[in-house]
Amino acid sequence: MPPFTTPGLDYFEHVETTSASPQALWAWWVDVPTWGDWSGWSRGSSVQGLFALGSQGVVVDRFGRKAPFSVTHLDRFRSMEIAASLPGATLVVRREIVGHTEGVTTFCHSAWLEGPAARLWRRPLRQRFSSEAESNMRRLAYLADDSGINGRDRERLGHI
Repeated sequence: MPPFTTPGLDYFEHVETTSASPQALWAWWVDVPTWGDWSGWSRGSSVQGLFALGSQGVVVDRFGRKAPFSVTHLDRFRSMEIAASLPGATLVVRREIVGHTEGVTTFCHSAWLEGPAARLWRRPLRQRFSSEAESNMRRLAYLADDSGINGRDRERLGHI
C-alpha cells in the first residue's frame, strides 16, 4: 500500500471476485504477453526472461506509448507489484489475491503514483483507471474463471 491513500486522487483500487482458483488468476497475471487480452490499457507487453522479482519488461499502451517496468514485489499466488517508469514519475501497480473461500476468489487491482511529476499524471491516469478498471477486472475474472490454467489456449483459439 502506498504511503498516501487519498481515494480517487493518489490511490485507486478495484476489488473483483471470480470462481477461478488463485492459481488460474495468477497464471494470467504473470503471462505478460497476454495482458492486452484482459486489459484495455495494454496493446502489447513483454518481459525479459521469466516473470520474477527484479524482472524487467515493457508495456505498450493502446496509443503506442512504451513504459518500461520492473517487478518490485512478488509473493507467488498472493501478490505482485510492478513499477512502470513515466517521465518524472513511477506508476506502481499492485495485484493481490485478497482471499479464497468456498470456491470464490477475491482479488484487488490497485495503483498509485510516486515521484516529482506524479501530480501531472494523476488526472489522466485517474480518468483511465476509474473508467476502465472495473471492465478490465471483470474480463480477467471471466477469462480465468472459464479457463483454469490451460484456458488461455482456448481463449487464443476463440473458444470462449
